[in-house]
Amino acid sequence: MFAKRLFAIAAFFCLSAIIGCGGQEEQAEQSTDTSGKPHFREARWGMVREEVGSTETAEADPENTDEIVLAFKDQLMDRFDCKLFYTFSDEDQLVAAGYEMDAAGTDFCGETNLTGEDLELANKMKAVDFFNEMKKNLITQYGQPSEDNKTWYSSSLEAQCDYDAKIGYARDAVYLTTRWVLGETIISQELTKGNFKLLFIKR
Repeated sequence: MFAKRLFAIAAFFCLSAIIGCGGQEEQAEQSTDTSGKPHFREARWGMVREEVGSTETAEADPENTDEIVLAFKDQLMDRFDCKLFYTFSDEDQLVAAGYEMDAAGTDFCGETNLTGEDLELANKMKAVDFFNEMKKNLITQYGQPSEDNKTWYSSSLEAQCDYDAKIGYARDAVYLTTRWVLGETIISQELTKGNFKLLFIKR
């Protein structure tokens, strides 16, 4: 019964052509394999905190900044609010960076006639569309990923969801990960229960 309801919601989106994840494409970060070019935004691995801060134009986020993390407020696809962060080693060298979004609290659907539980389920399904759009942009920049996984919490849930990732995510039955292994950088995109992350990690 639940799966039928989700299929009906998916059909509603197809018929009404509501694609809520529009807006400009997110620009993927610069290649990690070219000497002298940035690894993430305008920063390179090994930069100290002060150097990284001087490259960043996004709004500072003191509430989420601490001894090892330098945080900013930003948007993905020029629409969805997220945390932009840089992580430093004990030696004050940049070792990771990325974006984090409260997927559960983000309005992916945009304008719609859906309400209540139907809206909640539809929004989760649109979160998967957002994940796939981000993946598409990253593939354009970096090529095919090294890993592209749907991890189900159980085989019975996978069958109940008809092996469909959008329905599975709406039921909190699956999480999605995509990973690129490049010269100096690992890129990992994750959509888990209520959370989206796009991570750039120094190898």
